Amino acid sequence: MRIGSGVHVGHVCALTCQTGLTNCGGSCRDLQTDVAHCGTCANACSGGQVCSGGICTTSCGPGLTDCTGVCRDLLSNNANCGMCGNACLSGTVCSAGTCNTTCTGGFTDCGGLCRDLTSDLSNCRMCGRTCAAGEVCSAGVCQISCGSGLTNCGGICRDLTTDSNNCGGCGNACASGNVCSSSACQVSCQMGLTNCAGSCRGRFPMLC
Repeated sequence: MRIGSGVHVGHVCALTCQTGLTNCGGSCRDLQTDVAHCGTCANACSGGQVCSGGICTTSCGPGLTDCTGVCRDLLSNNANCGMCGNACLSGTVCSAGTCNTTCTGGFTDCGGLCRDLTSDLSNCRMCGRTCAAGEVCSAGVCQISCGSGLTNCGGICRDLTTDSNNCGGCGNACASGNVCSSSACQVSCQMGLTNCAGSCRGRFPMLC
């Protein structure tokens, strides 16, 4: 997978990778999910394992799905949007599991991938800002533990009362068409809350 652009440095053409990817021998790789380059370049996971959060393991972490041995976030991955193998067309990004022209539901476009800057370990508060080992991203700040009302799910702070992929517990995903309201998967949000890409939020537009 080569996702990046070539730039001339002196008389040498060097590869510049998009935000969140690392140049591994001339190819741009996601060290958080790439089974052939897990955590560091050329660190391949053994047979049957997947790469989740930069660690070789037998299964993907909460919020991630095994797509042919590689852990993907189906809510924001352009090549696997909503389901494994469902690639978004050029000029669109994957936001909340749907291909759109712009990121929605509180996500930000980081090099063509929609990221939640309030909780993404590799893009905390801004695109490309990675938290240190052992830290989590809570409310856009790298810290040792999650803030009030949030739970550490595989290194990512989640609101278990509203997160449709971690509803009531880490990894407890609601069925298609349902939303997470007060830690329970339901057909619609409770009174006073609004459905924002599958998560029930306050009615203020800036929260969606």
